[in-house]
Amino acid sequence: MIETMEVLNWVSVVRDKDDQFVSITERIPARGDLIMAAPKVLNILMVGPVERAALALLGATVLQPLLVEDALQIAAVAEGVKGHDQAAEDALRHLTGTGLIRRVDSEDGRSVLYNPNVWTQGDEALAKAALKAADARATTDVGALLQEVALNPGLPDAHVKSTERKWVDFAVSQNLVQRSVIQTAEGVERGFLFTPHLRRDPFGGTAGDASGHVRQLVGSMIYAATFAKFKLDTPEIFLRALVNRGVAGNACYGPLRRGMARPCGQPGDGNEP
Repeated sequence: MIETMEVLNWVSVVRDKDDQFVSITERIPARGDLIMAAPKVLNILMVGPVERAALALLGATVLQPLLVEDALQIAAVAEGVKGHDQAAEDALRHLTGTGLIRRVDSEDGRSVLYNPNVWTQGDEALAKAALKAADARATTDVGALLQEVALNPGLPDAHVKSTERKWVDFAVSQNLVQRSVIQTAEGVERGFLFTPHLRRDPFGGTAGDASGHVRQLVGSMIYAATFAKFKLDTPEIFLRALVNRGVAGNACYGPLRRGMARPCGQPGDGNEP
């Protein structure tokens, strides 16, 4: 194990003249470096085609609900799976058997796959959304949008680069993407996009969905940093004040003036909701 981690440059090892360990110093790679190292780790561990297909299926169904055919195609062309025709089918059987992927059969005979640990809207809603995306030939566009939004939570809908506006509206209408709207006192509205992954409480301790408050706060701060007349330059200072005091300066949750916030109900400069 030590030798493997040394090859990956995750530890630094000092040995004596007899090649015995003297000291081991860990190195904590950045998140991006860990992700980039994944293929090398899989090769070192000699992960087989079925395991690689399972990883591809998990990644695809975490991102979005998919028709079975589309999900299997993604797995079949994954690195290390090509040429192993049965690997994707075997991987899907293992994943559905262990509950890591859920399969829903629709009335028209088509089946939809999704990750139940991420997508919590229920079988009927998710199957309907995936089928509508497939019927509209929008599966690829919606997937690209979800990937962009997942990398940029709170992305202004006017700044989407991965697809056309009509597919943004489509994804929102199917609850595949959530849009929080910030409205200023002057009537200006801006939409900010989030993936539904934020709704999931992994510890099961939340009675209701509190994520709407989080989305509204994040959207407000991104508005303030992007569109407001007086930009929010130091969001970390604002958040620290909000957590410690419950209010932050001279604004409340809305677009913030000069990086500060005001208690609700006090007059502002027109850039607040």
